[in-house]
Amino acid sequence: MIFRLATINDAELLFQWRNDPITRTQSIKQDEITWPTHLKWFKDSLNNKFRKIYIAEIDSEPVGTLRFDFGEKDVELSWTVAPSHRGKGIGTVLLQEGTKLESGFCFIARIKGSNSASIRMAEKAGFTFLKTEGDVSLFTKVV
Repeated sequence: MIFRLATINDAELLFQWRNDPITRTQSIKQDEITWPTHLKWFKDSLNNKFRKIYIAEIDSEPVGTLRFDFGEKDVELSWTVAPSHRGKGIGTVLLQEGTKLESGFCFIARIKGSNSASIRMAEKAGFTFLKTEGDVSLFTKVV
């Protein structure tokens, strides 16, 4: 698996992944996103010095995305596995290898409590449960 920084050319692909019905069901924010809303968010994200979005690829094929939101003391992590690559263990590798891209941080992952697949990914990738806030479980990992 290799990682590259996202570019504007990835906007449509990430839009499709974000609006995938299973992705939406497992996300904390489940509303379908319109193309203009996504495009504005994505352009703003690419220009945000406190955010990095990586695309994970295997054999030049995008298989997932990893977003880092840098805070003062920690980095909030968000990820998506491409719908066509679910159930192959890619999410765990995405988290294990992706956190090495930005070492020296305390990573925080907010996962919907009912998203057992993402919870398993996080645990296998070395994250530990921190606490629950409503229906969201917080996990942390120091790299």
